Amino acid sequence: MRLVVDTGVFSAALSRRRRPEFEAMVSRLAGNQLLLVASTVAELRHGALVARWGTARRDRLEEAIATTTVVPVSDALLTRLAGLRAH
Repeated sequence: MRLVVDTGVFSAALSRRRRPEFEAMVSRLAGNQLLLVASTVAELRHGALVARWGTARRDRLEEAIATTTVVPVSDALLTRLAGLRAH
């Protein structure tokens, strides 16, 4: 199954620290094709820079991003995401 993953869930999946509010969603990621919207990738990279992550940790982030499909932002995608969030 293809899953569009937001910043919070993706970062929680990468974190060694467990975040209970994301655990149910993180557990659904395994075995699925993960899709990241381009703006999510920007948010992830921004967060790493602001938090002053070291090179090794930023490299792990980039490796994780590389395992996903990055979807360019389009009006159709934004409409679909809005619909999903409304349910």
